[in-house]
Amino acid sequence: MFQFSLTRQEKNVLLAVAFCAIIGIGISFISKASGSYGKIEPALNLKESPKVNLNTAAQEQLVAVKGIGKKTAEKIIEYRQKHGKFYSLEELKKISGIADKKFKVIEQSLTIE
Repeated sequence: MFQFSLTRQEKNVLLAVAFCAIIGIGISFISKASGSYGKIEPALNLKESPKVNLNTAAQEQLVAVKGIGKKTAEKIIEYRQKHGKFYSLEELKKISGIADKKFKVIEQSLTIE
């Protein structure tokens, strides 16, 4: 009959692998039992800033929004001065330089109140 022997180091490695497998199975069982298995929790974004009000924001506040530079901020304020307050975020697309692609980037950081 075939007989094999393991060194002490090989036995320790096998024992460590078996231990990790048992721990993994235990964690899987606990997470399934707690109902959290398969759920994706939103990540906490500590850098998330409040939305900027398009109708009252100063140039500095607009420039702080990702996707809005100094020139675009100036155009937004100029538009606001000529046409009055914004009634929807979609009105931003009337400003030259704000097309669909840029609008998708900035709309999530803006609000109208």
